[in-house]
Amino acid sequence: MSGPNERPELPDTWIEAANEADYAFFEVTEPAPTYRWAGGYGYSHEGPVVLEILAVVRGEEVSVETVKAGEAAPPDLRQWFLLQDLVRTVLDPDTERLDFPLTLTFDEDDWTISVDGEPRVFRGYSVNGRAWQGATTLPDGREIIIKDPAGARPTALATCHNWAMTDTGPR
Repeated sequence: MSGPNERPELPDTWIEAANEADYAFFEVTEPAPTYRWAGGYGYSHEGPVVLEILAVVRGEEVSVETVKAGEAAPPDLRQWFLLQDLVRTVLDPDTERLDFPLTLTFDEDDWTISVDGEPRVFRGYSVNGRAWQGATTLPDGREIIIKDPAGARPTALATCHNWAMTDTGPR
């Protein structure tokens, strides 16, 4: 590990970051994913601060990010990030065609999702009744962010115990 004024040596892979993490992180368990893979990760001078696991649930991609305690965005900024990501979901550059006029309707949409067997309220937002994103803060200060762009509706998360996974999605 680097000193406080030195730039840390960053891990080359998600698995290296996961191995260095000093906090537990989560993945979708219900409905059972048909495929899962390592997503992104964030790093500070103290080590990994966010780890993402992606999964195919009911045929759709779902992202679960776990943010280390003390590293989460303030609630008003988190709200802005979630809404901004929802706009990007709808206006994805891979969308073949947009029909105009285009109307986006955002709703507050809180979901209760089991986290290691305990029900947790995820404060969230949906757009046009389909794409959804939400976040919850655990009692220890870790934050979990779920991104469900196509309506897979995960109902349970659990601590990831086996992170020997590929870093590429299904083909």
